[in-house]
Amino acid sequence: MKVVVIDNDAALLRSLQVLLESRGHEVVCLADAAAVEEVLERALPDVVLVDLVLPGAWGPDVIRRIRSRCGCASRIILISGHTDLVERLDLEEEGVVAFLPKPIDYATLTGLIEGRGKRAH
Repeated sequence: MKVVVIDNDAALLRSLQVLLESRGHEVVCLADAAAVEEVLERALPDVVLVDLVLPGAWGPDVIRRIRSRCGCASRIILISGHTDLVERLDLEEEGVVAFLPKPIDYATLTGLIEGRGKRAH
């Protein structure tokens, strides 16, 4: 599967890249949302992980940009350490299939990506 991860935490990006590539996934990591459209122009991802709070961007706005480009073709998983902010969002309306709080449980994440997991919100 092609997975795009958008998060400004370099250590998390690296660990997710190593984990997901070791499981056979193609992974593109972005430290901010500026290059989202460029990545989506090359190929539609199967799964996109989006941090709620990014430098210069709000996760739900990024998700809307992804949805306007990909429609419902990509599954979107929201990740964040700001669970208080997530509680105020209508994740279904935003097109999010699951929310994972930080620190991320890698078994839950791989289950969601590989279709074994349940919706986590």
